[in-house]
Amino acid sequence: MARHGGASNASVLLSVHGGRVRLVVEDDGGGFDRAAPTSRFGLAGIRERVEMLGGQLRIESSPGSGTAVLVDLENA
Repeated sequence: MARHGGASNASVLLSVHGGRVRLVVEDDGGGFDRAAPTSRFGLAGIRERVEMLGGQLRIESSPGSGTAVLVDLENA
């Protein structure tokens, strides 16, 4: 994360509630504009893998505010 977003801190939380698994990865880096075009495939690759598992991906970020990546999956 430090390499891409300039983060000093990052956290990873994995939780299981009922039949759901949630993964949350957050950092305090520079964030980014989710609407801006990019030539990188990192987040697109994550989205593709999550969807292949039947899950949902949510990305929260804006310039200067860090980034949170949330993954929700059915517990199989």
